[in-house]
Amino acid sequence: MLQYLLPVLVSFASPQQEVEFRSVLIQTSPQASAVEMRIAHLLQQRLQKPNQLPVRISSAAAPPASSTNELVVCLGVSKDYPIISEKLESLHIKPLDNLDPGPEGYLLKGGSEGGRHFLIAGAVDERGVLYAAGEILRQADWTDNSIHLKFPLEKRSAPAFQIRGTQYGQSSVAKSLGKVRDWTEEETQSVILDYALAGANIFAAEPGPMFDFIKSYGLMTQGNYVPNKGVGPPEWQASESIGRPWFLCPSVPEARAALLKSCDEYFSQSPSFDLIKFQGGDGGGCECDRCDPYGRTFIHLVEDMASIVHKYHPQSKVYITNQKFDNDDDIAIFQYLQEKPRPWLWAFGMGRDPMR
Repeated sequence: MLQYLLPVLVSFASPQQEVEFRSVLIQTSPQASAVEMRIAHLLQQRLQKPNQLPVRISSAAAPPASSTNELVVCLGVSKDYPIISEKLESLHIKPLDNLDPGPEGYLLKGGSEGGRHFLIAGAVDERGVLYAAGEILRQADWTDNSIHLKFPLEKRSAPAFQIRGTQYGQSSVAKSLGKVRDWTEEETQSVILDYALAGANIFAAEPGPMFDFIKSYGLMTQGNYVPNKGVGPPEWQASESIGRPWFLCPSVPEARAALLKSCDEYFSQSPSFDLIKFQGGDGGGCECDRCDPYGRTFIHLVEDMASIVHKYHPQSKVYITNQKFDNDDDIAIFQYLQEKPRPWLWAFGMGRDPMR
């Protein structure tokens, strides 16, 4: 019997060692955008918070001198940052793009040069810079007067899902029964940034200071709109089993016209949301016989409202949800969608249990 010896290539990875740093230099590109600079300052604040670690930021073309116990973090969109691009090339690392690692992706690559440690925190785009900063914070350990990271360090990653969002704020139950105090504006902003550093990229927000704050970090915003919310005479009122009076019946022509007019007035004055959610119920909807199945009434009303949205905000994406719908409502929507392409509708978010 013949025996064959097959050569096996074995790769031995260098063991990680914990390295202590007494200070950090965050080096950004001289051409860094306003969003990138805000993220650099956020990283500075979060690194300093546990122990007042000395952290400085520089955008100079030539990095300032650093000591052997100072970590130099090169932070930014890699294609716009020559230092990162050159470092990747010298290390024979593939450039970052929308295919690898993908949109909102980043690379952390730590090493040493001349006895000094560096950490490349390059990204595909601005949001990738934010997620690179979040990964640095997750990798770090603090002592009383220093920070520790394990070297060599390498992580190339991108979010798996396109939309990763959440609401923010305090529960009405916690406030009414738990008697917790209201968050300050600063605390609310801190919570939003906690979620963002963990990977969130969109938040529901009304026009105003918090909307502007979210956009200032390159994050997306979602607008919420209930299509049949409105006020009018009794004959316009929706049949709503919970008994809430602030909804109108879209099957009443005058009420439908009033709803479209209200929608036009709102979106003509609103900022451009990245996503706009039109919800079917809870609250909202109408349970009268004329609207049954409400899914059909709802989808045609939202189609008209989407035309209004795109008149003022052509880049906004519209999606629907189906809270409180029954099977007949969902079937009516599916039939509508199967008739022909509906380019106005970006997504259908399930807001109820699957059809049974």
